[in-house]
Amino acid sequence: MTEKMFALIDGVDAGRYGATAGEMIAINKRAGEDKFDLMHTAFKFGFLKGQRAEKAKMKKGKAK
Repeated sequence: MTEKMFALIDGVDAGRYGATAGEMIAINKRAGEDKFDLMHTAFKFGFLKGQRAEKAKMKKGKAK
C-alpha cells in the first residue's frame, strides 16, 4: 500500500456505519494475538456494514 492509499483510507467518513469502540474491542478480543485474524475480521465487519448501508440506501430510494 502506498501513502496515497493510506491518505484515502484516513479520509473516509463512515458516518453512522463506522465501528463503535465496543465493536472494535469485541473484534480485538476475538482475534487475540493473531493480527492477521484481527485485520481480516475487521475488514469483513466493515464490508458487512457497507452492505447494510447500501441495502438501506436502496430501500430508502424505493420508498420515495
